[in-house]
Amino acid sequence: LIVYDDTADMVAVARMFAVDGLLLRRLTKEDAAPMQTGIRASREHLVRFMPFASADPDHLEFRRQWIGHVAERFDQGSPFNYGIVKNGLVVGGCSIDPKAHGAAAIGYWVHVDHTRRGYASAVARALRDAAVDAGFSPVLLRHDQANIASKVIAEGLGSASFDPSRELTPTRSLRVSDRGTARPRPVANVTRQ
Repeated sequence: LIVYDDTADMVAVARMFAVDGLLLRRLTKEDAAPMQTGIRASREHLVRFMPFASADPDHLEFRRQWIGHVAERFDQGSPFNYGIVKNGLVVGGCSIDPKAHGAAAIGYWVHVDHTRRGYASAVARALRDAAVDAGFSPVLLRHDQANIASKVIAEGLGSASFDPSRELTPTRSLRVSDRGTARPRPVANVTRQ
């Protein structure tokens, strides 16, 4: 899924990969309407734990521009945002976000009508494996302390505690590729106060 290229000090990240019947793929502008619809439907569910759910404007043009921006950043090497697709339907979003000191943060959200189906666990596992394959360590899964479901997911991935005050900023240059394999590794669990 992600391969480290020692000669170029860059990481190659897949544009898409499959896990447990889900397709994680780079977002396109065609995803704007279903993603905005999903965020709108899930806003009450998400806003408790994810600031973007209340901060992002609730209109389609904003979502198109945001997708254009994250697609450019994907090509430039950071962060890597994916749509979570099930049977052709966008059911959420996720990302691998390179940070300082070789770390990466992973994140995800699932449409409220598609929760409790194991999607978030499968996506978190796939993102963790992809980030580890790229050579990132630690791999961080940040979640609100009150988000019990994400806490359980992190624990299921073999989480370890991590100091949330540690500064995490992008430091690596990355490039896109379709090569690589996955292997399980622990996730460092970062909770927000």
